[in-house]
Amino acid sequence: MKLIRELFIGLLLGLSFLSVSYTKDSVAYAEKQEFTYFASRKSDKYHRPSCYWVQRIKPQNLIGFKNREEATKADYRPCKVCRP
Repeated sequence: MKLIRELFIGLLLGLSFLSVSYTKDSVAYAEKQEFTYFASRKSDKYHRPSCYWVQRIKPQNLIGFKNREEATKADYRPCKVCRP
C-alpha cells in the first residue's frame, strides 16, 4: 500500500518514482483523494489497489478513480484478476 501511495504522490507532483521528494502538504493532499480504483493510461482495465497489476503500472501512467461509475465513464473495464 505504501508503494502505491508513493507512486500516486509522485504522479501528482510530476516526479519520477526513483526520485520521490515531497512535502507534508502534498502528502496530505494526496491522501485526501482516497482513490478506490487504479488504472493505467495505456490500458483499458481498472483495478483494486491491492491487485498485482497496479504495482506494475509506471508512475507516470497511474490514474485513480473514486468509484466504479467514474472508471466506467472513462471507458475502463474491470480487471479479471482482482474483480473490482
